[in-house]
Amino acid sequence: MALSSDLAAVFSLIQQQQALEERKEERNQELALQLLSMDVAQESRLKEVELQGTISEYYDLKKEREEVYSTLQKEYPKLQEKFLTDNFHTVKNTFEGVAEGDMSNLKSNMDQLVQDITGLESLERELTGQRSYYKGQEQAIAGLTRLVDPGEFETFVEEYEEKFPGAPTAGLYAEYEAGKVNAYQRGEAKEKMQSTSKAFAQSNWTSMRTLAADENFEEYLNEATENEVLQKSFTQMIGYENYPDFIKYINADQTGKIKDLFYDLFPTQMGALEGHVQSVDALESEFLGREKETHVDNITNEFLSSIADVKAIGGSNKEAFILYDEYQALLTNEADKKAMFADMEKQLEKGDLYEGKEGYKEHLDKTSKFDPKLPARVSLKEPVLESYVATDDKTQAEQIYEALDDLSYYDERVSEEGLSGREVMIAPISALMADSRLFEEREEWTPGKAMFGGVGSLDVGFDSPYYDAFYDEIGNLYSNLISEEDPFGPDIFYSGMPEEHQIPNLIRERYGDAVYESVYKLADEAGRNAQIKEIETVLKKRSGEDYWDLIRALDAIKE
Repeated sequence: MALSSDLAAVFSLIQQQQALEERKEERNQELALQLLSMDVAQESRLKEVELQGTISEYYDLKKEREEVYSTLQKEYPKLQEKFLTDNFHTVKNTFEGVAEGDMSNLKSNMDQLVQDITGLESLERELTGQRSYYKGQEQAIAGLTRLVDPGEFETFVEEYEEKFPGAPTAGLYAEYEAGKVNAYQRGEAKEKMQSTSKAFAQSNWTSMRTLAADENFEEYLNEATENEVLQKSFTQMIGYENYPDFIKYINADQTGKIKDLFYDLFPTQMGALEGHVQSVDALESEFLGREKETHVDNITNEFLSSIADVKAIGGSNKEAFILYDEYQALLTNEADKKAMFADMEKQLEKGDLYEGKEGYKEHLDKTSKFDPKLPARVSLKEPVLESYVATDDKTQAEQIYEALDDLSYYDERVSEEGLSGREVMIAPISALMADSRLFEEREEWTPGKAMFGGVGSLDVGFDSPYYDAFYDEIGNLYSNLISEEDPFGPDIFYSGMPEEHQIPNLIRERYGDAVYESVYKLADEAGRNAQIKEIETVLKKRSGEDYWDLIRALDAIKE
């Protein structure tokens, strides 16, 4: 019984020990499970943090690319879309597989964003380089006005594209737009330079007219051509005051013979004049650029429409020519003007409208201010009379006399040929016998007073109408002085002879300056009236050397 009881106790102890071991193992397993759970939770949290950071980095990269993209679009509006998209893959399916722990798509798209940003930044540097390139080439691109016109820029871009095929050009456009001058400013610059060219052209034309006014020029013309028709055409053309009318004339002549004649006579001036005319057209072409053809077409079409109206009502050639003169002045290129003339001929269905009765040449001849009845040298300068228009209180002759009488301003400009001399020879015998001077200065000599005096006043006369009347008036008032000063002989023989020129000085010596001033006023008025009357006669006659001398003097003092 006792043994059985001991065994039971031992068995019970063993069971208890086993139970303790089992509970310990359970606790160890529980602890291990707890530790495992803790490890799993920590790894999950780390993965979550990593995922969140990766996603945040993705959005930062995406934002950065969008900012660079937007900057390029804003600064380079001419940048083609293909340079912003075609070189970059579309970012898509970014979060596919992330829920299952697969972040390969996310990381791949992030890599693509980095490449995109690098590519866009490289593009930005390229465009910045283009801006610098354009800036360096700008003055070479700029034409006559030193301002880059749209046509010049477009040509530059085309050349750039040929040199760098496939490259963007937005940087060129951006720099051009940044310094672009508006159309008004470019127009002002063009007109300023055109006016300079026009002034030079007019100067050359004036020089040609001056040479043609030389007394010996007719000899040169005869040597250049014996063709009387060409000579007549030349004299008609040289009668134009302004070069555009001359250019219109020579360009309408389809034979080119008139232009050749002018080149034979004035090679230097003609070359310069046509060069300035071409400069005006070059400036216009530069300003209009690729729009010039449309500009010319619009003017031509408007002109032809007007011609159609003239034709519809049975209008004359003259009406058509007047319209042509008006519209051709809007064009600067001579070829365009000739084309317009040819279009007019087709529209009117009248064949060659240049030559023949009521032709364009006849129309141009009538508008010339050349007078075939006058010598060429006079006719060329005759328009100067237009500067002296009669007013309510002064005639044209009075205006002319007063202009020539302004000694202080004009005496150095007017040739003294055909004028009374500044000094007059007094009677040589009387001067020698009286031990007096041989010459006496004129009283208040001016071109106005001396005009029409011939070669000067000698013993036998040649005073101008002014000085004739001036000395006659003083002689009538103080003829006794001549008698008193005569060294010998009857008074009737010497009275009225050149001794009269000495009277002004004798009056001053005997009666003083105050008396002479009052006498001078009367004599000057008589002389003035006589001179004005003579000017009126000469103007009415419109011929002779006196008329030429007057025209030449007026031409010399014109401003």
